[in-house]
Amino acid sequence: MFGDPTNPISFLNAAFTDIQLNEYSKAAERMEALVRIAPPSNKVLLATAYTTWGAALMGLHDLPTADRMFAKASKTNPHSSTALGLWAEEPRLAGDPAAAERLDRKARQESATFENYGELAALYFHLAWVDDQPVTLNKFSNPVIVTFH
Repeated sequence: MFGDPTNPISFLNAAFTDIQLNEYSKAAERMEALVRIAPPSNKVLLATAYTTWGAALMGLHDLPTADRMFAKASKTNPHSSTALGLWAEEPRLAGDPAAAERLDRKARQESATFENYGELAALYFHLAWVDDQPVTLNKFSNPVIVTFH
């Protein structure tokens, strides 16, 4: 992130890790910084940022703001079953099972266009399978030219 503050992948990876370590404030701060400093032009990555931010906010029990982040994610990438599925958890936590069911149903309908962040990251990076080896750009892709539909 420090070497290239415009690279969304490093911010997203760090925020995913923060959430796994229950560092929700850190994850939310990272996503806020990413969207403020260098919002991804790719709709999948931008929606992933908003979705991750929303997840962090749910961890902080800030459901109204989490709801707004999931709405932004869904507006950015309306076919993201991942964003819709996670968004469904927010009204469930807020005590609105009917709204949660509507979002779950919509997420299931959009699952035909499922986009997995891990698969997306694999398009950009070659993972190091040997200890002490750096992660490098995937030799089979050109991130400047790659487009996503």
